[in-house]
Amino acid sequence: MCEAMQSEVVKVFKTYTSIRTFTKTVGYEATAALLKLFLSYDYVGDTEQLLEDELGLESQTFDPQSKPKIYFPLYNYALACNNSENAWSAYTLSEKYFDSPYESYYTIMNHFCNLLRPDVALLIFKNMRNRSKTTGSKPPDEIIYKLLFHEFGKCGYAQGIFELHTFFKMDISVDATVPLLNEIMHAHYELEDVQQAVNIWTEIASFPTGPDHDSYNIMMKVCTKVSIEDVERMWQTLLQSPTVEPDDSNYRQYLIANCYHGFYLRALDIAKVMPVEASKETIAALYNWTLIEHRKENVAKWALENYPEKWNALLAEPGTLKTYLLDEKNPDNDSEAHLRKGLNEKLELDGRTILPQVIV
Repeated sequence: MCEAMQSEVVKVFKTYTSIRTFTKTVGYEATAALLKLFLSYDYVGDTEQLLEDELGLESQTFDPQSKPKIYFPLYNYALACNNSENAWSAYTLSEKYFDSPYESYYTIMNHFCNLLRPDVALLIFKNMRNRSKTTGSKPPDEIIYKLLFHEFGKCGYAQGIFELHTFFKMDISVDATVPLLNEIMHAHYELEDVQQAVNIWTEIASFPTGPDHDSYNIMMKVCTKVSIEDVERMWQTLLQSPTVEPDDSNYRQYLIANCYHGFYLRALDIAKVMPVEASKETIAALYNWTLIEHRKENVAKWALENYPEKWNALLAEPGTLKTYLLDEKNPDNDSEAHLRKGLNEKLELDGRTILPQVIV
């Protein structure tokens, strides 16, 4: 009936309830067929009732491979569902009855972050952590920490960043590495927590290997919000590094920092003599962050002359090149610094996901 009468789900369900008056269970295959049918209609509440009737009210620890036609439809539904409430309900059912594979956690947490529910991802992390203490299962590893710090920073989830950082400090199973500390530093930068970002930079600088390219980029972002003098000091630190040669990404961040403070001509002069080939991303960044019309035209001319293929490719990508310009008329007689700050904020937020104000 589940296969032949998919459009008549009410009749199927009535037949199920009739059969249940004569037996304690309809069996694995029938349960799996009903579950698949209910989920196809987003009837997650009915799915929950079905599983409670067939598998019991209490939590279980079935191996997913023992009942794959129940576990995987639940998990895959949660992973594909764009309704965060339905996705969470289905996922909690899979967790209630099954011992989920470790590799499933990364994917599902990433999914909830994409749904702008980082609070759910944090809850899954906490459940993983608690389960590892009670059952001896594998605790969250460096890869999961990096994912969550990255995603929480991207959407500005302050509570998640603070709690996750506290858990990390207490976690003896995960070593501090430069890539992981970079993600933590960047998350605090996204919260504009300069002091915490500087503290982590100091920790990274104490490593035998020292900071890497990403470390310098993040710290230049931090310095950019403070002053151009701090940017210059950080750039000189990079130039003097015995282990890191500035790459395209470092130059890109240095150019953005100069433009951020209004040094558009200087930024273009740096681009003209930098010893590495500019990527499309760097060319676009220089153009986008240059906010005076004739300076922007100079950037376009330089890019066309020196990187014609890359420039033409950028022109062919809608929305890649921004047209933000300072208002030369300036009817409110505002300061250039204030006008520039407003456009800089637009550029910083471009493409960012904004977290809803209320997370339950």
